[in-house]
Order: sequence, then C-alpha cells, then structure tokens
Amino acid sequence: MIQTLLNLTKYGLKNETYPFSIDNEKEFLKLAYESGLIGIIFESVDSSKVSASFYQALQSLFYNFIGKDNAQLALIDKIDKLFNDHEIKHTFLKGAHLKQLYPKSYYRGMGDIDCLVDKKDIKKIGKLFRENGFKVSSKSEEHDVYSFKGNMVEIHRTISHSLNKKTEAFFKNPEAYLIPIKDYKYRLDYTYEGVYLLHHLSKHILSSGIGLRSLLDISIFFKHYEKEIDLNKLTDYLLSSGLDKFFEIVLYFNQVSFDITSPFLDKDFKLNEQAYTNLLNYLITSGIHGKGVDFNAMAPRTVHESKVKVLLRVLLPNWGNMKMMYPWLKYIPILLPIAYLLRWFKLVFLRTKNSFRKLSKLSKSKQDKEELKKLFNELGL
Repeated sequence: MIQTLLNLTKYGLKNETYPFSIDNEKEFLKLAYESGLIGIIFESVDSSKVSASFYQALQSLFYNFIGKDNAQLALIDKIDKLFNDHEIKHTFLKGAHLKQLYPKSYYRGMGDIDCLVDKKDIKKIGKLFRENGFKVSSKSEEHDVYSFKGNMVEIHRTISHSLNKKTEAFFKNPEAYLIPIKDYKYRLDYTYEGVYLLHHLSKHILSSGIGLRSLLDISIFFKHYEKEIDLNKLTDYLLSSGLDKFFEIVLYFNQVSFDITSPFLDKDFKLNEQAYTNLLNYLITSGIHGKGVDFNAMAPRTVHESKVKVLLRVLLPNWGNMKMMYPWLKYIPILLPIAYLLRWFKLVFLRTKNSFRKLSKLSKSKQDKEELKKLFNELGL
C-alpha cells in the first residue's frame, strides 16, 4: 500500500494516469490524506480501476484541496496588496512560495500562510489586520497568528527558532539575504531559502513529525531553482547550519521514492535499506506535522529532553511568550503568576480534551523514544 502511494505520486507529478487498481482502499485513503498527497494523486487515479465509493471520497477531499488552495491564493494576494499599499516590507515563506513551484498550485496543500516582516512593523500590521477583518488567534516570540475567513496567517518576526542551537544561530539574520521583487515584496536568496526549508523540516522532525509531502518539498524546490543555486554557498550554508548529512538523505529519499534526481546529491551517497525503511515508516506514521492518527506526536520531543522539561515548557512558557499571550504583562510584570494561573485554567477547562490527549501521549512516549533517537542520529539530527 505504501509503495502504491509512492508510485501514484510519481504518476501525479508527471500528470499521467496510474493504470492499476488500489488494494485496501479505505486504508489507502487515510494514508494519502495524512501524507498530504491528495492534491497530487487524485487526477492520476483511473476511476475504472477503483470502487465508486472510494473515488467519490477521494474526489471530495480533492475538491476541498482546490477550494482551500483558491482561498489561500486570494488571501496571499490580499496580504501582498495591503502590505504594498501601506509600505510594509514582506517576504512570503514556505508553502506560500512552494505552491508556485509544483505543476499545479493545489498539488501542495498548505496549513498556514507564513510571512516574514520587519519587527518594527508588527504593531502597524496588527492595526491594519484588525481594520481588514483579521482576528488575532495567538502570539509568541516567533510569530503572531491571525485568522481570516477560516484561513490562518502567521506573521513572523524571526525564522531562527529551533531545538538545534547551531542551526538557530545560522538563521538569526534572514534580512541579510532578502532580495526585492516588486514594491515592498521581497524573497530570500534561493540558496539560503533552500537551506531554511531544510531547517524548518528538521525542526518539525525533532518536535512533532512530518509527512511525505514535506520531504518532497525540498527536491521540488532545488529542482526548480537548480540554475540559481550557488553550489559553493550551498555547501558553506549546509556545513554552517549542521544540515549537510540531512540534505543528502532527503535528496536520496526523494530520488528512490519519487524518481526526482538532483545534481546536488553526491553520486556516491547511499542510504542503507534499513535506514530508508525506518525513515519511510516514520514519515508515513507521523503524517503532516505529526497529525497521523497512529502517531505519538509527543514522543519526538522527549528524545533530546526529559518528559518533565517538555511538560514544564507547556505549563510555564518563558517570559517572552507569556507577554505575547497576555500583553498587559508588559506594563504589570509582577502579575506573571496570575497570567500562569489563567493559562492553566485555559488548558484544563477550555482545552480539556486536547490537554489530556497530550498528557496521555507524553506518558506513553518512552516506548518510542529509543527508536526515534536512533532514527534522528541516522538523519544527522
């Protein structure tokens, strides 16, 4: 079934019809959805080779992909216009850019629209968004999250947050790598951006898990910008961020799984069969951002930290994040204990199911810890 998903993805990327039937359609549908690949595979499925009920279910999910894609593209244009009209320098990150690199934008599903801005414009953006129908969802040191008609927008003041200190240090100053596009819209230098995407991927692996689509992004990006990538800079950036081994593994995985070759992959590099299988199983089980039904999303966090530290970070966020959650703390910092009480009340009484589900997964994470630790070491993370 996993191999069928990989094969269908290959056909989808080539816009070809997959001429075979699909075994265990119900499980396959779950697998494709959790892997974030519905947008790519649907148009390659031969309706005559599958059941009518399966095809209808797949079609329904596909139409959801297209609907969300259209809404997100319209919202990206809206944000771009708002920021240009109000002279706000901005750079769209991750999915908002990656969508444009796939054969069709809806191939690449996206959770949030991510946008990097100058810290000095954060208040201005908050006011502008409120005036235009955006609602604040949450705030942290890294980004402010807004909702607009069911779609989420993350306004980043930094891209450096990481569990890996060496990697975090490398991404402290993205402003130095910005290149103007038009008006107040910018992009990252492609070599730097490619390594940033790799960094973001590694962050999710270490903290929550990822799906197949997230790994596919890397090879799609480097294939699209192959001629614009500076090989010497790329080598330097990978070494500086400590992501050199992980990069080779991702490219090799995509070559074996999806037939996407890359000149940036060392021709002598080879991942042993067991390590490849371990990575594939992890990706399949975890799903996009660790949301796989059968995956313990709390387990990756306990590989490098104890359960107690993980729990304390949830219960007692640092001062920077607390003052984002409760802005009045900036004026009355002595009330920090009251703010913590408010947070605990929210976790226990307003997010009861979610909080207890996380606690349950945290208590069961020990059984997965050693396996994940071995995998992370194999990945160079």
